[in-house]
Amino acid sequence: MGRSPRAAPPPPSAATRGPCSTSTATRPAWCSEHALPGRLTLNRRGRGRADPGEGPPDSGVDTTPATLFSRGEAPMSETRGHRSDSVRPAGPAPLRRRRRAHPLTFLAGLCALFIVYGTTIPFLPEDDPMALAEGWRLALDAASLRSSRTDRVANILLFLPLGASIAARLGRAGIGPIGAVLAASAAGSALSVGVETAQINLQMRVTSVSDVLHNTAGSAFGGLLGWLASRAVWPVIRPRLRLLARSRPMATLAIVGAAGWAFVELAPFVPSADVGDLKQAVKASRPIPFGPSVDGRRPDPAPGGRAVEALTWALLGGAVALAMREAGLSGVGLVLGTVAVSAAVVAGAEVLQLGFPGHVTDATSVLFASAGAAAAGLAVASRPREPSGAWIGPALAVWALAVLIDGARPLDTLGPPRGLDIRMAFPFYSYFWSPPTAALATASEKVATMVPLGLLLAAGSRRWTPARSARVGFASGVAIEVVQVFNASRTPDLTDGVLAAAGAWLGASAWRAWDSSRTDGR
Repeated sequence: MGRSPRAAPPPPSAATRGPCSTSTATRPAWCSEHALPGRLTLNRRGRGRADPGEGPPDSGVDTTPATLFSRGEAPMSETRGHRSDSVRPAGPAPLRRRRRAHPLTFLAGLCALFIVYGTTIPFLPEDDPMALAEGWRLALDAASLRSSRTDRVANILLFLPLGASIAARLGRAGIGPIGAVLAASAAGSALSVGVETAQINLQMRVTSVSDVLHNTAGSAFGGLLGWLASRAVWPVIRPRLRLLARSRPMATLAIVGAAGWAFVELAPFVPSADVGDLKQAVKASRPIPFGPSVDGRRPDPAPGGRAVEALTWALLGGAVALAMREAGLSGVGLVLGTVAVSAAVVAGAEVLQLGFPGHVTDATSVLFASAGAAAAGLAVASRPREPSGAWIGPALAVWALAVLIDGARPLDTLGPPRGLDIRMAFPFYSYFWSPPTAALATASEKVATMVPLGLLLAAGSRRWTPARSARVGFASGVAIEVVQVFNASRTPDLTDGVLAAAGAWLGASAWRAWDSSRTDGR
């Protein structure tokens, strides 16, 4: 049974359609074929959207999305469970901002790159078939499971930062401790197997199953520490650090600076519980300033090293003095407090060195550090109204003098330039011939030397970004290496330039993080 056709509705009149629906000749200039009043368009998801603001000028017609639905219907975005503020003007979709890699992800990649580079240098391939066969035999030999304590510690420490950064990143993403540690261990083990396999095909490299086991152990231990730091330690201490940075900014800088100095002094962190090692450390110690060791040996005079110690604590002591002034001390009390705190930190580090083989406890270091801190305390006490930022210039001068004495050794006799070796252009090539733990300690010291440069530059002006500070650090390191060409007691190497850039970048980044914690109320 069919229905009778309904009559078509009459066409709307010009008054109903509006002026934009008239012919082109009579259409106002503000009309366009793409902007009709109340016209609904479709966005990329197929949802209704109105073109706002298309009414005639001064017409009194409100064509915003809220009034286009004259029958009381809610906008399509609301009927589908979306807020009405999701209605956007028609036009091209905005470009998405490129997401930057998380700092922990970047750190993990940097650690992996450093491991591959440091374990394959000097990049000499092995083309002798007999040597390759011997390399595979040694790799599968059970005797390779035995290694020295130094090698075991070095292999563990080498992969510890990689595991810590991976697990910390996974912990921030909500992964549990077991999953984070397993992922860090798997990544470290895979990287170690790849590196050891590559070393079979390289000259002057020995593949060992023991290295894989200790690398994996280092990744696992680092993963455990990284997860605990990201999920248990950092969330607890971060609010306290923010509060301390806002209430006592100079005290925060002094604490971080002293902790960094102690970190470098105790590197590479190879403690020993052996009674024989402890007895040997006590015999080699010098408990009396400028005096001999306990076993009667006289130290070699090192005026350059003592000057660097005094200048280092003139720099750190300045931060301690500003913290004392921040706490309300002035005059003699400020100077005495600065000297007491600085001497206590240095004395504590010297005592701890008894448990680290290779380190020598020396009371003379406490004396020179106290002298540098006293000079800084006197300078701050003599100008009680000087703002903290006014000391950036003098601090840079003290740092530059200390770096010049330590790196260029101007007190040594300078001679004609030595012949340059192309291998000096390969970063970390000279570290290949050093014991692993000694190389790690030297690298840590080189990085820490340039941290004050980046920190002071960033504190002086916000234009000094970490990247820009790193370029200045690299230039400073290369300049020192150029001076070392004329010094027979020093070995020029591009490695110092790379480490200097890393230290300056770290210092500028640390300043930005500290400044953000101090000014951000979140």
